[in-house]
Amino acid sequence: MSSPLSHWKVSAPSPPVRMSLPVPPTRRSSPSPPERISLPVPPLSVSLPLPPSRRSLPTPPLKVSSPPWPIR
Repeated sequence: MSSPLSHWKVSAPSPPVRMSLPVPPTRRSSPSPPERISLPVPPLSVSLPLPPSRRSLPTPPLKVSSPPWPIR
């Protein structure tokens, strides 16, 4: 009795499982997920060099900290 039961259990999920496989791949085919990762990649690169550039500007004014301090 164990033999026929095992066959039936594998036969039932066999067809549905095949149909479920092509469903997820279709969603992966869309360029939505890859585009999201590609967008944050470039901004991150520009964001890194942006902060250091601003820090370079305050370096000179820091030397003349005397005048800017009283003005504030």
